[in-house]
Amino acid sequence: MSENSPAPLHLIPDAPIANASFDQLDRMAFVRSFAEAIRAAQGTDSVVLALAGPWGSGKSSLLNLVAGELEGTAEPPLLVIRFNPWWFSGTGRLVPAFLQQLGAAVSRPPVKETLGSATVCLDRLASAIAAPGSQELSADPATRDVEMIRDELNSIFRNSDRRVLVFMDDIDRLTPDEMTQLLLIVRAVADFANTTYVLSFDYDVVVEAIANKLGVDGRTYLEKVVQLQIDVPLPGRMTLERMVIGQLEVIDPTAKSLDSETQRHFRILFKGGIKHFLATPRACTRLLNVLRLTYPTLAGQVYFPDMLGICCLMSFSSQAVQAIRSFSEAFVGHCQVKGQGWLDLREFHEAWLAHVTKRDRAAVGAIVRSLFPKVAWALNGPMHGEEYVETWHRQQRICSVKHFDSYFRLGLSASEAAEHQWRKMVESIDDAAEFARALQHFGPLDSGNDSGGVGELLHQASDFVNEQATPEQAHNLFCAIMRRGDQISSAKDDGPEYRLQIDPIHWVVWVLIDCLLRIEDPSKRLAVLAASVSDDAGLLTAAELLDALDYRSDILADGTDAPTAEANTAKLLKVLKILDKRIQEASQNGELAEHTQFMKVVQKWRQFGRKTKSRNWVRAACKDDERFVDALQQVRSGAGGDGGLEPLPIDLLVELFDRDEMLTRSERLQREPPDWLSPDGAITLELLVALLKQQAENSDASK
Repeated sequence: MSENSPAPLHLIPDAPIANASFDQLDRMAFVRSFAEAIRAAQGTDSVVLALAGPWGSGKSSLLNLVAGELEGTAEPPLLVIRFNPWWFSGTGRLVPAFLQQLGAAVSRPPVKETLGSATVCLDRLASAIAAPGSQELSADPATRDVEMIRDELNSIFRNSDRRVLVFMDDIDRLTPDEMTQLLLIVRAVADFANTTYVLSFDYDVVVEAIANKLGVDGRTYLEKVVQLQIDVPLPGRMTLERMVIGQLEVIDPTAKSLDSETQRHFRILFKGGIKHFLATPRACTRLLNVLRLTYPTLAGQVYFPDMLGICCLMSFSSQAVQAIRSFSEAFVGHCQVKGQGWLDLREFHEAWLAHVTKRDRAAVGAIVRSLFPKVAWALNGPMHGEEYVETWHRQQRICSVKHFDSYFRLGLSASEAAEHQWRKMVESIDDAAEFARALQHFGPLDSGNDSGGVGELLHQASDFVNEQATPEQAHNLFCAIMRRGDQISSAKDDGPEYRLQIDPIHWVVWVLIDCLLRIEDPSKRLAVLAASVSDDAGLLTAAELLDALDYRSDILADGTDAPTAEANTAKLLKVLKILDKRIQEASQNGELAEHTQFMKVVQKWRQFGRKTKSRNWVRAACKDDERFVDALQQVRSGAGGDGGLEPLPIDLLVELFDRDEMLTRSERLQREPPDWLSPDGAITLELLVALLKQQAENSDASK
C-alpha cells in the first residue's frame, strides 16, 4: 500500500492504565460513582465492596482510576493500601502476608501516630495464624490469644480518624483454596473497625471455586461476604471498534485515504469477522500488538486489509492459521473454471472449520472467505477464475501465489509475539539508555507520546514475568535489571506527576521480586541474588531490593519452619555484607561519587548500620558547593518534595552535615547565588534555611 514504511511502532502493554488521561472508554462517570460509594461508608464497621467482571474487562484499570479519584478528595484522607494476593500465591502464607503488609502500611509517617501501635499487634496475629502451635510458647499467654489481639486491633482502628481502604486485585487468579482464604481475611480475620475492602474478581470463576472447595452454593456464600457488588461496565462495541480503527490509522497512516475498492474489502473483513473478536479492551490490545509487530517491516509488500485479517487469525484462531500454513494450495490462487476439485475443497474447509470453537466459527469463516476467494467458492460463494490473478498480484493480496509467503515472513502468533517482546527487551538491556527506550515502547494506548511513566512501562515487564516467562527467562531478566536498575530508575520520566508519586526504583524492585518468585527453588533464588549483588548489580538497586526483601522473607523461606526475624536476618546478612563491601569500595575508588543518585545509596548505606562512614564520606564528597546543593536536591527528591517544608528531612541532614556549617553555607549561597544554581536548587536552599532556623527556635524554646 505504502511505498515508504511507517515510523517505528511500539507495542501496547496489556497493563492497567494509571490515570484518567489514558481512558479511551468513557468510564470516568462510573469511576466517580464507585468512588462516591466508597466515601459513603459510615460508622466504624468493616465494609466489603466488590468490582466484578470477566478477564480482560479492565478491572485493574478501574481500580487505578478509582484510587486516583479518591486521592486528596476524601475527608479525612483515606489510608490506601494495595494488596495483590497473586504475589503470594503458592507460598501457603496468604493470610500472614496480608497482615504483615497491613502492618507495614499503618506504620507510614502520616498515620504512624494514630495507627502505628497496630504494627506489633498485626505481627503477633500473623505469627499466631501462620503456624499455630508450632512457635515456642511465650511466657505471656496473651501474646498468642488471637481473640485478645483482634480486640486490641479493633480498638486501635476504631479510635483512628483515618479509614483504611484496601484494594485487592486479581483474586480470580488464585487457587480455590487461596480464594477462600482471602474471603476469610476480609470477613473473619481482618474485619477491623474503620476498614473498607474493595475486591476485584471474575464473579463466575470465584463462585465456581467456592462451590468446588467448600461444597456450598458459591453465590450465597459470596453474598454473605460482600455487602455491595458492582459489575464492570463493559464498553460498547462501537467504542472499542472506534478505538481499534483509530490505532489502525496510526499503524498505517495511508489507511485514511484508501481507494473505494480497498475500503470495501476492509468493511467486509471488519464487519463480517474481525469485530466479533473485539469484545474486551484486552482483545483489542492483543490484535493491535500482533499487527504492530508484523506490519511495519512489510509495509509496501502486503495489502493492508488482508494483513489485518491474517493478524486477527494469528491472535484468535490458531486452527485457521495452521490450516492456511499447512495446506496453502487449498487457499491460494484462483478457482477452476469448470469446477474441478470443488467437492474436495468443500469437504476440506468444512472439516477444519468444524474444529474451530463454535462461538468463533462464523467469524473465522467470514474472515477466511474474504481473504481467499477459493475458500469462498468452496463454501458456495462466487467463482473467481484466472482472470483475477493479475489484479490480485497488483494489489499484493494474500490470495496471490506470488505474495502469500510475504504475509508470514514475520507471522507471529500472540504467544510468539510475547516471546519476541521479551527477547527484544533482553537484547537491549546491556545498554541502559536503549533499555529505557525499549521499556518506553510499551506505552499506553494513544498516550500522545512514547515516554509514558517509567512505572507503567516496568508494569509490562512485570506482567510478562508473571504470565509468560519461564524460570530461566526470569533469571536472565533479573540479572539484567539488577545490572542496569540504577540507570533505568534515573531515566527521565516525561509522564504526568501525581501527589502520591512512586519512585521508579521501587517499580524496578517490584519487577525484580516478580522475577525471583518465578524461580521456583528458594535456595536458587538466594544464590541468584547473592551472585548478582557480588558481581555488577547497581548499588542502589541492590540496596533497595535487600531492604524490600527484609519485609518479604517468604520469598527466600524454604517452608520447612515458621519464619522468624532471626532466620530472615541470617538469610540476608551474607548478601548484605557483600553489598556493604561493594559500597565501601565505591566510596574509595570514586564510583559512588559519580553515581547520579549517590545520596540515595548513602541513605541506604547508613540504614544498614554504616552511620559514621556514610557521614564522613558525605562531608568529604560535598565540600564543593555545587555538589552540596546537588546532595540536598537528591535528598529532597527522595523524600517526595512538592514545594512544602515537610519533604526536606532535616534530621537526616543534620546527622550527615554539621548544622552550623550547613546554615552558614546555605545563607552564603542565597546571598551570592552562583551561575550554576538552578531555580529548584534555590528553592531547596530556602527550605533548608527555614527549617534549620525553625529547628533552632524550637530547641531554644524547649530549654
